[in-house]
Amino acid sequence: MKTILVIEDDVNLLEGLEIFLSMEGFRTLSSSNGRDGLKLARRYVPDLVLTNYQMPGADGLEVIHGIRANKSTSEMPIIFITANSAPSIRSRAVRGGANGYLMKPFTTDDLKEKIGEVLCGQLDHE
Repeated sequence: MKTILVIEDDVNLLEGLEIFLSMEGFRTLSSSNGRDGLKLARRYVPDLVLTNYQMPGADGLEVIHGIRANKSTSEMPIIFITANSAPSIRSRAVRGGANGYLMKPFTTDDLKEKIGEVLCGQLDHE
């Protein structure tokens, strides 16, 4: 079973993502701020990280940088989630090492498709 870490400060969205991912057969870890999310990523080394952009503790760009800078997590797939439509944010996320990008609001189908792309189409969850 693959593990996905969700880092999102909107509690309702965080809970909704946890429920959806569990129903899809994933184990989930979660954090409502970037700093704690980064600690979880380093401690548990999940198969994928979903990180929001704007949140307390550390923003999503800082999370990406922190994951990429650590030897044990540097290859971890990351999907960047944001409501900010500025092209510069997307560019910084991709240059920083995000493997995928989702604009809020997104559907569960959008999320499932992006997870499949990032995890190389392996949605059987082992």
